Amino acid sequence: DAFSIETVAFGLVSRDRRETEQQLGFFFSAFPNYAVTLEGLATGTGSVALWGRARMTFRGDLPGQRATGKTADLPIFCVFAYAEGMLHSERFFFDLAGLCEQIDVPIGTLPAALLPLRGMEQVG
Repeated sequence: DAFSIETVAFGLVSRDRRETEQQLGFFFSAFPNYAVTLEGLATGTGSVALWGRARMTFRGDLPGQRATGKTADLPIFCVFAYAEGMLHSERFFFDLAGLCEQIDVPIGTLPAALLPLRGMEQVG
């Protein structure tokens, strides 16, 4: 129930499972074919890091930003924290400028379009 996700490029962080579901639901409505190809994995005490490539097509409108139908292919990196066999959080990293360029969206538009999500806060 306390699972959180921090999407660093968007400046968003969820505080619990409900907010995480909202954030991911909103993202997948905009990028419904989002898929990751993993290239590597590293583990440590209480954490797992993954990296690879994400491919997604901007098919769903966001507040103030119409979908362009263009596809992006980007390197990604994420770190999951876990304890007692359960995931607790994810920090997700990708190149925002690369995403915006490939889907033909001004760089300031996409993060701003995601901020209206209820319960989301800007990452300080």
